[in-house]
Amino acid sequence: MTREKFIKDLKDHGYHYNVNRGKVIVTHTSHVNLNHLTSIPPNVVFNNEMDVDLESIKDIPPGVEFNNRSSVYLNSVTSISPDVIFDNGWGVNLSSLKRIPRSIVFNNKGWVDLSHLLGGLDYEWEGHIKGIYKRRLLNKMISIGLFER
Repeated sequence: MTREKFIKDLKDHGYHYNVNRGKVIVTHTSHVNLNHLTSIPPNVVFNNEMDVDLESIKDIPPGVEFNNRSSVYLNSVTSISPDVIFDNGWGVNLSSLKRIPRSIVFNNKGWVDLSHLLGGLDYEWEGHIKGIYKRRLLNKMISIGLFER
């Protein structure tokens, strides 16, 4: 999807945004539901106040950042670019993801659903080691390439 088409879609749905330094920054004060989209352009930043629903996209392109205040639903995503940022306020659903680049770090405040890779949500995952924070362990496993195949 081109940046121009994405901006038109944001306008059509009444979602607030601005463009700064080549990035489209979604600043809507509520939930952003873009489930009808099958792709998004590179360099999109979600700084909205609630959830982001992108349940029909398959790939997350370079430069995408999730800094929204709630959860991100990316149920159909099978691949992500190495520079995608997850710094959102709650959960991340990547239940169909098939591999994770080494550079990805989950800095979100809630759950991470990597069902395809882990067999369940990160807090249901049985690979925990007592005394080690599960997100730190998951990020370390990603950084050593465990999920790169």
